Amino acid sequence: MVNKVNKVSKAVLMSLFFSGVAVSQEVFSDESSQEQEIEKVSVVGVRSSLEAALFNKRYADSIQDGISADDVGKFPDLNLAESLQRVTGIQMDYAGDEGERREGRIAIRGLPVNYAITTYNGQILAAPRPDLGFSFGNIESSVISAVNVIKTPTAKMDEGGLSGIIDIQSKRALDISEDYFSAGIKGTYETLTDDISPGYSFAFGKKILDDKLGIVASLAMAEQKFRGDVIRVNRYSSKDLNDDGLADIYTPSEIRILSRKTEGDRISATLGLEYAVTENLKLGLNGLYVDDPFTHDWMMGQIDKAKITEVLDTVTNDTFGTTVTRLNMVNPRVRNQQRIIDVDNKTQAITADFEWERHNWIVTGAIHRAKASQLSTGAIARRQLRDGTGNGINLLIDTGAGNVDNFIFKDSTGALSDPSSYAVSGCSAAEISRGDSQSKCVTSSSGVGDWFLTYDSGHEFDSTDEENAFQVDVEYTFDDSVIESVETGFKLRQSEQSFVRPEWALPNNEFDYSTIPDGGSLISLNDFTSATGFFDGRLGNQIDNFYFQDGATMRQALVGDRTFSGNTFDGLPLPADGGDIAGTFSLTNRDILSVYAMANFNFEKGSIDLPIRGNIGLRYVDTKRETDAFRDNNGNLEPITAKTDFSHVLPSLNVTWAIQNDLLLRAAFSETIVRPHATNFGVGQNVDVNLTAEATDSINIELGNPELKPFESTSFDLSLEWYAENGPTITMAYFQKEISNGFDDRILCPSNLADIQALENTRLDSLLSGPLSFNSSGICSDPSGAEVLITDQVNNSDSFDIYGFEIGLLQSFDFIDIPIIRNMGLQANYTYIDTSEGPDRDSSGNNLPLAGVSKDTVNLIVFYEVEQFAVRLAYTARSEYFDKTTSTVSGDNRFIDKQDRLDAQISYSPKQIDNLFLTLEVFNLTNEQFYAYQGTESRFREAREVGQTVSFQAQYKF
Repeated sequence: MVNKVNKVSKAVLMSLFFSGVAVSQEVFSDESSQEQEIEKVSVVGVRSSLEAALFNKRYADSIQDGISADDVGKFPDLNLAESLQRVTGIQMDYAGDEGERREGRIAIRGLPVNYAITTYNGQILAAPRPDLGFSFGNIESSVISAVNVIKTPTAKMDEGGLSGIIDIQSKRALDISEDYFSAGIKGTYETLTDDISPGYSFAFGKKILDDKLGIVASLAMAEQKFRGDVIRVNRYSSKDLNDDGLADIYTPSEIRILSRKTEGDRISATLGLEYAVTENLKLGLNGLYVDDPFTHDWMMGQIDKAKITEVLDTVTNDTFGTTVTRLNMVNPRVRNQQRIIDVDNKTQAITADFEWERHNWIVTGAIHRAKASQLSTGAIARRQLRDGTGNGINLLIDTGAGNVDNFIFKDSTGALSDPSSYAVSGCSAAEISRGDSQSKCVTSSSGVGDWFLTYDSGHEFDSTDEENAFQVDVEYTFDDSVIESVETGFKLRQSEQSFVRPEWALPNNEFDYSTIPDGGSLISLNDFTSATGFFDGRLGNQIDNFYFQDGATMRQALVGDRTFSGNTFDGLPLPADGGDIAGTFSLTNRDILSVYAMANFNFEKGSIDLPIRGNIGLRYVDTKRETDAFRDNNGNLEPITAKTDFSHVLPSLNVTWAIQNDLLLRAAFSETIVRPHATNFGVGQNVDVNLTAEATDSINIELGNPELKPFESTSFDLSLEWYAENGPTITMAYFQKEISNGFDDRILCPSNLADIQALENTRLDSLLSGPLSFNSSGICSDPSGAEVLITDQVNNSDSFDIYGFEIGLLQSFDFIDIPIIRNMGLQANYTYIDTSEGPDRDSSGNNLPLAGVSKDTVNLIVFYEVEQFAVRLAYTARSEYFDKTTSTVSGDNRFIDKQDRLDAQISYSPKQIDNLFLTLEVFNLTNEQFYAYQGTESRFREAREVGQTVSFQAQYKF
């Protein structure tokens, strides 16, 4: 099947090569005839969709970019996030685990994804995980009309978008030029799953009552079936060989081999109503509904804690030291597991608005409600081989030193690929005596070592984000005055965010692990990836087959049809004390009052004849915040509440100077904020205690800080835009942001835990042998060596700058009177973002850059379009960037290698059938991979195989 897809890819490339690339129409040039020109924007194809977005950019009140649909809300991409990454200054975050890649979180101008706010028709849109930023990949793009990325706000706009505002727009019912109804059917083929998933879409628009009442609606449903394969060095151990305090040699210490299937059924819908009650009064109602449930079936083999490491080959880098690239891991721990994770992301928004206009007065208002949630329930079924001496496993690992095709994972004993090696029988006396054990320990009868089984929680999240708002705006316009209008208004917002991560386990004193079958509860890597083979079969026999624990069989053997009283999650019992609820629960309410005043000016009017227009204003924001959580008070959950409030005055200025009719110079200044999320300042504490049979090994404590204040930003932007009437459109922009009041991670080491108020009366002091202090390695520990890591976050007094520039081009070739060429054109943009050294260093002493920022981003769209046929080729590339993470899933800090991708689209409307539109799309045409490394490219961290996606759609307009 891979060969079939490669043939498809080659065919598409050949057709693109011979067809060429497309053209853009004449760009609007006379600003005085703006109303007439708006009527000329007809969104019917690739060319016109680019022009519609460009038109919005030209006549906007501030600096912005965006995308516009090429037909009744259809974007030519896999989802809304994929479309957005074509926009100048946008980077899509690929750093999350494969399977999460289509959540599509968006970064604007190099700032973190949760530094932007997302709105729907100008109103705040709640996010299923607000701490991570809005997930644009959850929305079927066919229900959206346009998206504007607003980079410089006005005083009228909601605060909170420190990096920008992403405004998703739906059709307004009374704006449609004619009635329409369309229906589409789609099939999406994924190469790694070798499967076709169906999809359906419907769009409707109609005016009645002499065009006074309008209704628009859209619905899209699509199955999601895809897979991602991953090989990863999750962690390196490091050593200082010359006692200079810096690491000199890095050795792989944890290897993960995993494959992840994702399946789901996504529904996206919009509804819009508008009624012109009188000539002066118009009422509207607009809604958005998105439900994106899916299941991750995640198989993983994990190797770590080898008793002996035999170094076979190394690579040395003058800056980053020596890396072991080939080694034997002798007698390691083996943790093979299956994780089945059900995730349901929901987003809903509804807005009732009105507009009253009489003489020089315009009064508008809205009542808005938005709600989003993520409910994630999962379980880990694990079969673990002890890392004791003589377990019989000897693994050859070769990381390939930067060449993924040379990666090797071979077991010289053959035990991992033999299902009989996983057989178990009985428990040892020592294992039975462990009354606090959460697993059934068993002794292997196969001569490989001691296995034990666990079944517990994995990736549980219950998060909600709600927004209720009421606003009124009043505008008064002046006749023949430099001040065109003045606006004022207020907005009341009540937002609520809750977050909890409950955890559970099935302890062996309540559940009989001896009932779990051996061979009957195992699944092999080869069987799991049998559709195309692991990594699309590219690694051949370089990775040995091994077996995972089957979670469904294990749960049935342990639980059967039992039901449980008391606290449960996903139908399974939570610990009696709520487990880690004290550390992970947070409920935050904000009451926000915003008041603004803004003047819109145009110096061409009145006695001053100067082609300069713009707006200047102030926005006052008062925020009252209350956070509820629990703390562990000597073993009992105790509710606690913290309150704080803060206010900001936020000025803004946007100026546009029409140097010529086709040449605009813009300047903008603004101050704004981004509020911390519930997970940043929760007042509870998250405690992780690791115990050995003899003593405490380590205690990790994460404390919340309810006094955290918002980040603050001062921004300056300068943009030059040339809209040539019969030539190219060229835009250039420079931007600079000073970020202040950010967060610092703080490490605490009190003599006694009770010295910290949040830890008074806890049971943790009893786990320590005496007072705490920093040891010679700078680690907080007790006299017996138990490590205690206590962290929280505080606002810092430092600031840092981000600056960069953007260049955009839209070029048509209709002035070249040569067949094919005159129907060709291109759109291109480039973004540079400063990635100067950040505050962090690696263990070799090297400065690390700001996290998540690529220095260079390039987008290129070339297309060819005639009346019934269009070809579109879209290329996206971003340079390497630093990914700061220490989670067990993604491992140590790493660099994400440069990424590029080529997508193609062919559209055809046959003459024989009016109003039928056929579209073929191929994503990741050249089958690019994800690659991550640590410091130097030869220090391999991760590679992912995601394959290609081929989509075919037929749409008919009635």
